[in-house]
Amino acid sequence: MKINITNKDDTEKRKRYLELMLNKLCVILGPRPAGSENYNKSVNIIKNELEKCVRFVEIDRFIFDYWELKEKPVLICGTKELEVWPYYGSKDTPPKGIDGKIKKIKIKEPVFGLYDTNSRKIQAYITISPFGKAVPRFAWEPEFKMVPAVTVGRQDKKALEKAIAQEARVNLKFKAETIKNKESCSVIGYLPGESKDEILFLAHADTHSNTPGANDNTASLIAMLMIACELSKTKHKYSIAFAATGGEEVGHLGAAHYAEIRKNRGDIHRIKISINFDSLTYGPNMIIYSQDKELSSLITKIYKELKLKGTIQVINENDNLDGEVFIKAGARGVYINSRGYDKTKLKLWHRPEDTPELVDFELVENGFLVFTELVKQIENKNMI
Repeated sequence: MKINITNKDDTEKRKRYLELMLNKLCVILGPRPAGSENYNKSVNIIKNELEKCVRFVEIDRFIFDYWELKEKPVLICGTKELEVWPYYGSKDTPPKGIDGKIKKIKIKEPVFGLYDTNSRKIQAYITISPFGKAVPRFAWEPEFKMVPAVTVGRQDKKALEKAIAQEARVNLKFKAETIKNKESCSVIGYLPGESKDEILFLAHADTHSNTPGANDNTASLIAMLMIACELSKTKHKYSIAFAATGGEEVGHLGAAHYAEIRKNRGDIHRIKISINFDSLTYGPNMIIYSQDKELSSLITKIYKELKLKGTIQVINENDNLDGEVFIKAGARGVYINSRGYDKTKLKLWHRPEDTPELVDFELVENGFLVFTELVKQIENKNMI
């Protein structure tokens, strides 16, 4: 099947739309952690955009424990201060901080333990950022919630190893507060089709508190809005839902709550395909995480037929982020990420430097082209 490429006028409109939305969400608002005032403002913007093109829009509200850093975190390693960021949900330190020495330990990945020199008890954990400088991360490990846990940049790994060799004193100090029963939400748009069986698109709308999140995940969210607008122009065999989820960065809370709502309604079984966008713009090499060979093969075929720059890679693993709950409920699923500009783009992950001028429109356009075509071919092939 020959794929029709949309005309240049439409492409220019999408480029302007991307610039407009990045400015609204990343520049005017900035960081938008779930539960914050800025996030609530972004919800109104997203809701307004969806209402322009889909028939039904709902706000799915959920309650959670909101964790907030209250002061600049400090890590003194010997005589050197290292940039550091605590894990979201981690226990904070006493007001005077924690003093001790460090050693290498291992839980599920190599980490450093800050221990008391008298009791030898671990008082805090220090991990290394996977890509660049210190970043906030969610405290998935139970141990990281029981005692303070922080991340330092890759550039400071040698400083930690030197502190071990010299048995240098280390001090960690930060203050955080947990606010119980904080409200946040996801925005759900719905295009009814001839069948109630659904294709569900997901893209998280929240960021960490230190970053405007232009590449993670605002650009992908905007790509989803573009797809919603394009698909609204024609009738569809299947119903299509678009979920701008909240709380992805702090435990995939919005997606989990929406799945629970659908279970309680008794209609989660209607979600037949889940397509989760997270960081489509790290590079031209699209990555598909999925154990669904038919869907993966079709996306790969479309990508190649469009003659897009870069390569496509399939990893035989199911989505373990926002799409996981829908796959467990019976949906076929794909999670789409990207790579290619790793030396520059991956260093932006969860960092203040992740700003709009570093978003590549071509990569947003690639996502738009591939997945609007995917919906057409799913319907043509009666894949649901």
